[in-house]
Amino acid sequence: MADPVSASVKLSGAAVIAVASAVLLASCGSGSHKTAAPPPPPTTTPRTVPSATKHKRPSSTAGRSKTSAIVGQHGPVLAWIRRLQRDLTALHFYSAAITGRDSQTTRAAIIRFQHAAHLKPDGLWGPRSQAALDKMLHRTPSKPPRPLAWIRNLQRDLKTLHFYSGLVTGVETPATKNAVIRFQRAAHLKPDGLWGAKSQLALDKMLHRQ
Repeated sequence: MADPVSASVKLSGAAVIAVASAVLLASCGSGSHKTAAPPPPPTTTPRTVPSATKHKRPSSTAGRSKTSAIVGQHGPVLAWIRRLQRDLTALHFYSAAITGRDSQTTRAAIIRFQHAAHLKPDGLWGPRSQAALDKMLHRTPSKPPRPLAWIRNLQRDLKTLHFYSGLVTGVETPATKNAVIRFQRAAHLKPDGLWGAKSQLALDKMLHRQ
């Protein structure tokens, strides 16, 4: 005859197995299982879009010719300078445009000519340079440059400011050029001896006039 305690233990074990099986079957057969959450998207570093290259606007002064003290850019057109440029072109001392204006290019051509003619290479045109030019061109001597009102006024102004001590003749001379250079140094300008807009503006300011 079976032991009632053993029978009771067997029945309990069977009941536990049956309950576990039922739970397993219920979990497998249920259609309401939770859908797994999708993996998070890979983190990517945002692409840096290069900013548009800023094109600098060209400086308004870049295309301008320098307004340094050069008579050639702002001074009057003079017939004798035009003739001189043509004569120096014929002798291959000058190769720029025939403008009739004084300029550094004209002065450089005069200096080259004066070197060739064994004259003082100061870049200033006077009777000796004119006579040497006429001789080199095999022609009768021509008249020297006539006095100019603006040079006369300049000499007077520079004399008032004690930069010039020569005669007020209206004719450009080495003494006039040296006075211009002294003035330009005092005015903190390029001391090239050439008169132009900046030099004139500084002169008017120094003389307290408009």
